[in-house]
Amino acid sequence: MNVYCVQFDSQWNEKEENFKLVATLLNEYSIPENSLIILPEMFATGFYLNPKLTTENEPQKTENFLSKLAKQKKSWVIGGMCHPSEKDEMAYNTAVTFNPSGECISVYRKIHPIPALGEDQFHLLGDAVESLALNSLKFTPAICYDLRFPELFRTGLSL
Repeated sequence: MNVYCVQFDSQWNEKEENFKLVATLLNEYSIPENSLIILPEMFATGFYLNPKLTTENEPQKTENFLSKLAKQKKSWVIGGMCHPSEKDEMAYNTAVTFNPSGECISVYRKIHPIPALGEDQFHLLGDAVESLALNSLKFTPAICYDLRFPELFRTGLSL
């Protein structure tokens, strides 16, 4: 499986511009079918701690983009975004995974927000570790600060 990690400078809360940028970057490459395309944490808005704005028209807007991208590239796509919560002033920082048919197969909620940046005041904690199989690749999604907590991966890999 080929893996494409797409890193770019997100425009603050400019979802359409960021979608166009991702499409442009990926169109520069001939991506084989059944590859894995990984987009950054909160790629559509940048790491912007304003749930009222980051969750506007969500999860539909960003998930529709990711679904179309997965179908177009006939590949697995993982992208970070904010999902609305039942608390209007809070959101979930998530990593969403789509299969090559464009179906959402996973929504992982970040378990460890970054207290030093005040993320814990805007994003609710996730409470579930997931392990996914993409063809022969088995992995446990994690977002940014989650990487500092190895118990996540020990739990995920034992599933």
